Amino acid sequence: MKTQLDPNHWNACLGVLSRPLDSLDDVQRPAARVFEYYGRVMNGGHSLHFDVHGDSPDEELLRALKTLGADGHARILAEAFFLGRDAKRGGSEEDYVSESIEQLDMQFGRLSPDIPELLARYFQAHPE
Repeated sequence: MKTQLDPNHWNACLGVLSRPLDSLDDVQRPAARVFEYYGRVMNGGHSLHFDVHGDSPDEELLRALKTLGADGHARILAEAFFLGRDAKRGGSEEDYVSESIEQLDMQFGRLSPDIPELLARYFQAHPE
């Protein structure tokens, strides 16, 4: 069952998450990190996320995903980091890595609950 939030509440929460990360508190920051990650992956896959953020493991983002209950998404991100690291080692594996990351992107899109649902639940659990 989908979590229903008032559109004004949803928009207010997204407004908070759009602020600079350094201005967010310990409750807001994990949601902001997940929201930012979700936007990048939905717009260009993990490749876009890595182009913008870099492909070094991001422990804060992994923790943020787990904080929101996005364990499957965290597993996919960890696997994508692993593949990205292997791609840096170079060689003829580049096509394989690219195809593997595309497969991870498709898995990401099929996970349920999805990130917007998990964010809605988080917003409801943390009304402040």
